[in-house]
Amino acid sequence: MKLMTMWKKAFSFLKKHKRIVLISLIVLFISIMFFEQLKKIIFMVVFIAVASISKLYHKIIKSTVVIDFVLFVTLLTSLVYDNKLLGYVVGYSSVIISDYLASKLNHHSLVSLLGMTFVVFVSTFLSFLPLTIAMVILVILYEIYASVVYSIMGSPVNQIIIFLISHFISNMIMIFSFAPILSLSMI
Repeated sequence: MKLMTMWKKAFSFLKKHKRIVLISLIVLFISIMFFEQLKKIIFMVVFIAVASISKLYHKIIKSTVVIDFVLFVTLLTSLVYDNKLLGYVVGYSSVIISDYLASKLNHHSLVSLLGMTFVVFVSTFLSFLPLTIAMVILVILYEIYASVVYSIMGSPVNQIIIFLISHFISNMIMIFSFAPILSLSMI
């Protein structure tokens, strides 16, 4: 008897609120249909935000020591989603926003953008490798690229060495600490 009363109440509620129920069902259906794309967009937005904020210390401390998330999130996005375009979006957005926020939008930004273009392009050829190995190779390639370009630009050797060591070590820490966990969440 109680069960029948509950069903009657439920159906009367549904009849009374048809529009709300219909809209809720449509939103639920769309969410289920596009969950994977929505998840990618959320991760990309979070990655761009974190990478952009990660260079703010440059505004306070002028140093050649580099600890940022830009290369890490760019490579992670490109490799996990096996999609160069998404890697470019995260990489370019992160470099431009982070350098703008740190008041450091200059020729170094162009070097970073070209380096991102290079490693994201190469990432498509390494997608068959385990994630951490591919990321380590790409970071090494980026460091080689950066050292050559900064040498050609006339940067002092000691500054190039400090940049390379700090950038490499910070990326290795992030790759081995966070890449495996994040990649499982992203899929």
